[in-house]
Amino acid sequence: MGQIEAEGDGAIETEPHGVLYCDGSYIERRMNGFPSDDHHTSWNTVRFSLAGLEVLLRSPDDALANLSPSYAAQGAARDTPDLVLEIRRVVGLGAGAPRPPRYPEFARSRTTGGAIRLHRPDATGEVALPLSPAEPVRGSFVVGESRHSLDAVLRASVSIAVPRNGGLILHASAVDARGAAYVFSGVSGAGKSTIATLLGGLPGFTKIADDLVIVMPHAGGFALHTVPFLCKEARPPRHGLPGAGGHALAQRPAHRRERLAPAAATRELLRHVLAHVVEPQTAASTLAAALAFTTVVPCHRLEFARAASVVDVLDIT
Repeated sequence: MGQIEAEGDGAIETEPHGVLYCDGSYIERRMNGFPSDDHHTSWNTVRFSLAGLEVLLRSPDDALANLSPSYAAQGAARDTPDLVLEIRRVVGLGAGAPRPPRYPEFARSRTTGGAIRLHRPDATGEVALPLSPAEPVRGSFVVGESRHSLDAVLRASVSIAVPRNGGLILHASAVDARGAAYVFSGVSGAGKSTIATLLGGLPGFTKIADDLVIVMPHAGGFALHTVPFLCKEARPPRHGLPGAGGHALAQRPAHRRERLAPAAATRELLRHVLAHVVEPQTAASTLAAALAFTTVVPCHRLEFARAASVVDVLDIT
């Protein structure tokens, strides 16, 4: 299932660099990071809307100064947030620490209090899911000085919140073909960027995403939204393009496209979902969103030969 996986509970866990986890809480013991209490007179805040998800970021220090300008370009539509994150910067967090084998992925587990615990050397914290759908998802993190640490926390937290709204973050590229979005998912090296670049060079096609997209329910179907996360090639944001087709990629000597039944398409899609699942609520919402997507959006297995002539089998009119 790609990024979807579960890990066991742990009541007490001591991580390097002085972070002590105990029953779902954490205490930062470094004195040069941030104050030991949480009574701050003022907070720096940033609000933005991402695929209809309203996000509020709060920090008692300058952690948000590392935020990419692409987030501010998203704008904010509503006063009531769906995701609230409190973020503190810790000088030197993760500096010189060995990188785990699966870095930059987060190690994931569930606390005894039911929160989702995320940890990597340069960013660590927890995300709590509310009992009521009217309440926001809330998270609290410490991050290192790199903007990539902050960005990793944001994309992980958004991936937890999006399925609650019926959507998914997909490891996929996408093109705009005459006002409709075509999505190409696959593992690293499958050709996501290649096919989007090839098609983007054709009349009537525009490459809009290389690696990650969000799909959200809209008007009886799904709409595609690009993401503001850090990437190698920045592109203008695109929001609300109707999803016209999903494709699971494989590079082969010749082009061939095969329609997938919803059950097979759902299994394939879940391999390419970015999600941090360690508890039943997120697992259920992620599965429901994937099944809804494959039910209303035509999904195919696409074999292609690294040539723009692949457009001939896509049946785009």
